[in-house]
Amino acid sequence: MELEHDEIMENVGRLLFTDPNTLLPQHRHLLDLDFKNLGASSSTDRQYWLANVESAINAFQSLGRQSPLPQQPLSPSAVSDDAVLS
Repeated sequence: MELEHDEIMENVGRLLFTDPNTLLPQHRHLLDLDFKNLGASSSTDRQYWLANVESAINAFQSLGRQSPLPQQPLSPSAVSDDAVLS
């Protein structure tokens, strides 16, 4: 269970820094959320957000555009609930 939580938090930390210009305009709202609330949300809510952002990135790329993600994802220890909250 802890491993799954760490993996979710690592992915949230990585996708928090998604450039809005690497998403289609209709998907940019996914980055306009209160990350403090996301950090306080359930793992299910975070997984839902992750799936939506990853789907939006895939939609952008399916149109032949490149969506650069941060080169190095944050380590699970660097992405704690508190890091998402700030």
